[in-house]
Amino acid sequence: MLLPLLSNKSNKRIREALPDRKKINAFLFCIVLAYSYLDIRRATSSLEKAQINLAFCSLIRTLTSSKVLSLDNKKKNSGFPFVLFSLIRTFAGMNIEIDQGSGFCFGVTRAIGKAEEELSKEEQLYCLGDIVHNGKECDRLQQMGLVTINHEQLRDIRDAKVLLRAHGEPPSTYALARERHINLIDATCPVVLHLQERIKKEYEEKVKSEELRVKNKSNQSKDGTNSDSSLFTLHSSLDKQIVIFGKRGHAEVIGLVGQTEETAIVIESAEDAGKLDFNRDISLYSQTTMPLDEFRKIVDYVQQHISPEATFTYYDTICRQVANRMPNIRGFALKHDVVLFVCGKKSSNGRVLFNECKEANPRSYMIDTASEIDVRWLQGCESIGICGATSTPKWLMEECKVRIEELLGCHE
Repeated sequence: MLLPLLSNKSNKRIREALPDRKKINAFLFCIVLAYSYLDIRRATSSLEKAQINLAFCSLIRTLTSSKVLSLDNKKKNSGFPFVLFSLIRTFAGMNIEIDQGSGFCFGVTRAIGKAEEELSKEEQLYCLGDIVHNGKECDRLQQMGLVTINHEQLRDIRDAKVLLRAHGEPPSTYALARERHINLIDATCPVVLHLQERIKKEYEEKVKSEELRVKNKSNQSKDGTNSDSSLFTLHSSLDKQIVIFGKRGHAEVIGLVGQTEETAIVIESAEDAGKLDFNRDISLYSQTTMPLDEFRKIVDYVQQHISPEATFTYYDTICRQVANRMPNIRGFALKHDVVLFVCGKKSSNGRVLFNECKEANPRSYMIDTASEIDVRWLQGCESIGICGATSTPKWLMEECKVRIEELLGCHE
């Protein structure tokens, strides 16, 4: 009696997967049960719901573990059969989890909070560069009135209010703001600000040493003396290389290099470290969002190659709130069949974290918005993990979860 329901061409794949009457009846029974289950869930108490759920899931697991519901995985799933199959798999134990450790770091949260506070005053507010490397969040703040400008446009502004994002800025930006009577809302991350101060202090000490060396050399020329030993420390400080491990052109790195009047050396890897002069002193710092493992490789490399006559000091200035996400996100990726990494295309931190996900779980996909989710990625999985970078808003990950539920037909 139910066989005519499978007579149209759109259900050809079901007939191929269920060749005999017994399997077809079992499959159709499962359809009826699935739709009945949706109604029962809305109408029963918590206790009854739990009991029904247990019995239902037991039956569905039995059916999906056999060949009764097997479909051809080599072909693209679409239409009614795949939607129903996804629905059954979902109620049989589909788990969609958002990583609680993902999302904005403290610095980004603080910057966005300052922006929202200023925008609530209904005054014109500019932001120097994207406030966060996430297009959707930038769009949200733009709708609230935030206007993003670049450094060239800053030169054309006067008597205005400008927000400095968490990445920080070089001294030249502050000087320009004073010249143009610009009111700066400084949202530089405290961790970045502290790092800027450390690098600036070391650079200023280097400059003072140079001035003292020149003065001493002049005095010695007048006295007719020349003591190399008395100048050793001064020469050592003068020749010191201030090195920053970071991404060239990154906003934070530009701000750090600016503390040294553009004299700091930027390296991006242990391979880059080979270009340093190992006969001169080296002081190594790091951009706050760089991977800790690579920083340690650079330290090892320099220690192995530094001249006995030179000194090497290094400062681990990587933010632990960011660094700790590396092992955590690896563990999260291993927990799930499929991982969706939500991240803006401009986020360097996001690329590092996504690579960690991909290495731990090959079924990891980077997306910018929920609309980019491809339902084929979710085929045959029972557990989906959603995570992101330090620039990814929680609300965007929630949107992705809702989208997955819609694609799988389980969104109520």
